[in-house]
Amino acid sequence: GISSRDMWMVIWKMNVLLESIMSDHDLHSSAAGNYGILDQQAALLWVQQNIPVFGGDPSKVTLFGESAGAQSVSLHLMIQSSQPLFKQAVLQSCFFFNLTNVFLISGSKVVNPFRFLEVFETWGPYIDGKLIKEQAVTAFQKGHWQKEKPVLLGKRDTHKNRKKVQYKIKVKIYLLSDQLSLFLPSPQIVTDYIFLCPSRRSARAGTAAGSKVWMYVFDHVASDHRVWSGLTFCYQHACHGAELPFLFDSASVANFTLSMPEKLLSNRMLCYWGAFAHTGDPSSRAQQTTFCREQRLPVWPRYSDTSSWLVM
Repeated sequence: GISSRDMWMVIWKMNVLLESIMSDHDLHSSAAGNYGILDQQAALLWVQQNIPVFGGDPSKVTLFGESAGAQSVSLHLMIQSSQPLFKQAVLQSCFFFNLTNVFLISGSKVVNPFRFLEVFETWGPYIDGKLIKEQAVTAFQKGHWQKEKPVLLGKRDTHKNRKKVQYKIKVKIYLLSDQLSLFLPSPQIVTDYIFLCPSRRSARAGTAAGSKVWMYVFDHVASDHRVWSGLTFCYQHACHGAELPFLFDSASVANFTLSMPEKLLSNRMLCYWGAFAHTGDPSSRAQQTTFCREQRLPVWPRYSDTSSWLVM
């Protein structure tokens, strides 16, 4: 779908094998390899060197990630050696990035909160002082990132299903700790810290630094329940990854039949993301195709103190 809009998409899978993230130093030390991030850098370098063969432009690379992939994108925005490898970034549902924030905050007054945090981030990227020098959210707040790059930042509407999310987190914690009440004070706080606050804080930090930031909230409930393959809770909610069949025009692959309004939503998302990839502005009309003009896209304003986000 996206490639038919005059773009090339290169997809690489995240390597979740232990050797991709472990260190080759002394196993008894606290050193971290961050090899998964280095693998991603190698993939980006490959794109720089080879995408012209496929008709692509290495000067217009958009780095795009969903969930854990979005966490990786946030790290590349603060890693200096990644700076020449892409031009702009899309972060969708940066979930574990947000979990790190919530547990650093809500566990700040209990004994050894970092031991608790390791339950979630044991095999994730580490601050090694070289490749990764600080938490991504800290880097955004302090302006220690590639501020010249346009950023498209998005999340799902989680207010409808925050109790379910909290329940899953509670179950995970219950199996590992008997101090649950110390960490999760209320459903609303969990929702705000995990989903909304990190996205808004990052958007505000970006605009304060003079960067171009666009933000969206995806709250559409799919009309065809088959897309969730029996996950009944998601029948009436915008669950994790709900926007992907629309964005990649892949509903048929997911055994999902789009209604006419949903087809329009999908077309508009393709055009927004396509415009962002081409120009760094999802509302740009500079290189708009006839197809996208026919979709009559609403204007998507940049995030600011007076304009917030586009609801999809």
